[in-house]
Amino acid sequence: MSALAIAWSPGIGDATPMGWVTVAAYTLTGITCALVGRCNADVQHRNGWMLIAAATLLLGIGKRWDVLSALAAIGRDVAGRQG
Repeated sequence: MSALAIAWSPGIGDATPMGWVTVAAYTLTGITCALVGRCNADVQHRNGWMLIAAATLLLGIGKRWDVLSALAAIGRDVAGRQG
């Protein structure tokens, strides 16, 4: 079985000002959620805030590195191989 042949390389996905604002918003939201989680005494609420923080930070990373395009390219390659 040969390796996947995708036409994607890591880089800035959306280099427009609005794209950078979106990445900044995800990052700020993730940091804020993490801080709220750290201040919360209830373990369940703390874990919930940390989960939200991790999810928004991952969304920011995905937006910054254009991960969605990579997943789409992999999906196209796999679908092409399977007919």
